[in-house]
Amino acid sequence: MNKLIVLFFVLVTGSAFASGEDLVNCLHNNGNAMNPLDCELQRKIAAEDKAKEDVYQKQRDADEAASKRRRADYDSGANLETCHWNTGTEIGEKFCEKLRKDQQEKERDAQHVRETAEAEIKRQKESDAIGRAFQLEQARELAAQKRKCGKDYRTIRIGMTIERLDECTAGASYVNETVTQDGVIETYRTRSSYVNVKNGKIISYTMR
Repeated sequence: MNKLIVLFFVLVTGSAFASGEDLVNCLHNNGNAMNPLDCELQRKIAAEDKAKEDVYQKQRDADEAASKRRRADYDSGANLETCHWNTGTEIGEKFCEKLRKDQQEKERDAQHVRETAEAEIKRQKESDAIGRAFQLEQARELAAQKRKCGKDYRTIRIGMTIERLDECTAGASYVNETVTQDGVIETYRTRSSYVNVKNGKIISYTMR
């Protein structure tokens, strides 16, 4: 009903708040006296609006204070065994149970991260150990090859047998053979050259 009255006065005489009437002295903003009944009615409406605004403001203040308390409680941490915030405020049973579940989920996630990291560290250590063992074995084989081959180690010499070449280098693979007037010439390939062999001995080679 009050809203209808306000709307009526806005349409007919203009709003007191919009036009700036002096409701204390019942004067229009142009200085003319207001109708006493209109002035009294607008005073009543203004007082009711002020009372409502005060109620709303008190509720907003209360809500804000409650929100700050909840934030302070939450930031302080909680004892989920007793369902109390560390500020001493009691936690509701349902919310406490939710916090317990959230904490358990976080602990499971953290445990999964730890286990994954530990498994990766273990895998990396095993991989490193295998790599070191392989390198050590290679070093041993290389040292043995050097001792066995001496000056022939990774060397190609005319007159060297193909077996010696294969033994003292990274290996020689058969390519093909050519029949000539002087006999059969076999061609082998090493990592860096082509080698021609006759009767099992190197007769020439070219770098690749």
